[in-house]
Amino acid sequence: MFKESLVISHILVLSHLKDNGKSRPSDIARALGLTPPTLTHLSEKLVQKKLATRRR
Repeated sequence: MFKESLVISHILVLSHLKDNGKSRPSDIARALGLTPPTLTHLSEKLVQKKLATRRR
C-alpha cells in the first residue's frame, strides 16, 4: 500500500525494476507496452518522489 499518489503505470514500472533490476528506459517501455515519452513522464515522477533513481 502506497501513501503516494501513483497510478497503475507507476506501479508497473516499479514492479519491472524490482523484478529485473536496473534497466534501460527503452527496455522498460517495450516490456510494458509504453511509448518512450510516456515512460519518461512516469519515471520523472518516480525520481522526484525518490521511489527510483536514474543512472547514466
